[in-house]
Amino acid sequence: MKAAVLNAKVSEAIARHGDWLESRPGGARADLSNRKLSGYDFSGLRLSGAAFVGADLRDALLNGTDLVEADLFGANLQDSDLRDADLTRAILRGARLRGAKLNNANLTEADFRGGAILQSGDTVWEDTTDVTDCVLDYACLSHAQMAGADLEGSSLVGADLEGANLAGANLMDTDFTDANLAGADLSEANLENSNFEKASLQKACLENAVAQSTNFRNADMSEAVLAGVNLTNCSLEDAVLKISGKSLPFRLKRVLDEHARWIESNGRDGRQGVLMNEDLRFIDFSGRNLSAMVLRDSSFEGADLSSCVLVFTDFTNADLRRVNLEDAHLLATLLAGADLTGARLRGAKFAPVEITRPDGTRTGSSQAPDLSNADLRGADLAGVDLSPCDLTGANKD
Repeated sequence: MKAAVLNAKVSEAIARHGDWLESRPGGARADLSNRKLSGYDFSGLRLSGAAFVGADLRDALLNGTDLVEADLFGANLQDSDLRDADLTRAILRGARLRGAKLNNANLTEADFRGGAILQSGDTVWEDTTDVTDCVLDYACLSHAQMAGADLEGSSLVGADLEGANLAGANLMDTDFTDANLAGADLSEANLENSNFEKASLQKACLENAVAQSTNFRNADMSEAVLAGVNLTNCSLEDAVLKISGKSLPFRLKRVLDEHARWIESNGRDGRQGVLMNEDLRFIDFSGRNLSAMVLRDSSFEGADLSSCVLVFTDFTNADLRRVNLEDAHLLATLLAGADLTGARLRGAKFAPVEITRPDGTRTGSSQAPDLSNADLRGADLAGVDLSPCDLTGANKD
């Protein structure tokens, strides 16, 4: 599509805007609000602070344009070209950006929150900013206000969204590969089918976000707030992630608290913990006493069990890939059929426990740690003595 030539009135407004920016006599801020500017070529122009409220800028060329602090409230920028444009602190509330190209654009502190224009009592623009199907690869959106915005199907590969507010945003099918979302607020956002592979989500807030078939492979999620997020159906391979006790679902937290009371009271109070077939991946259990807990068939991939007390704990057939068991006390622990590939066990202590009768008298028999048919390939066992263990059928290669 051939770009439309600026008409005389628009050209004059832009010229006077240049004088206004330079504080020259006769200068005036450009106000192109509610104008039909579809397909016009504004590329490379200095339009910082200009007003385009409610303007029709569909298919407009704005690549490399200076739009710092420009007011684009309710503007229609559908399919426009804003590559390399500078939209620092621009107002984009209620704007329509569907299909726009914003590669390498600077949108630092831009305001994408909802907004609506009323004319004759009718709402002209939806109160959700439409950023669907946009290309924002390598754009700078640090500290941008995008709460509630609709970014479904957009591409933000390598984008900088540090500290951005995306609370309640629709991020379905959105691509954040290699993006920087450190400290960003994604609470209650819809992350269904979105891609965060290799993204940085350090200290990001994902509280109550909807994560379904979301890809977090190789993402750095250290210190992220994940309270209320169900990661069961998400891809988390090689993610840097540690879910703290504060971020656990209420049900799991209650089971662990009841078990702690059961241990401390020697069975007189609380209840023995049973979590079979549970998704316990990446949870920080470090230093806990999980003795006698039943954890059969549960997934602990990437979890931190370092320095845990695991006397008689039942991990039969559990997934313990890449788990941290350094300095753990594995006394009579049941690990038959468990997958411990890539697990870290340095400093872990394996030992049998003597079986006593309920009255405390000795039986003369003991129970050894059970690693029969366990998979220990690639596990770090440096300095670990496995001689007290039952290793029948275990794979130690």
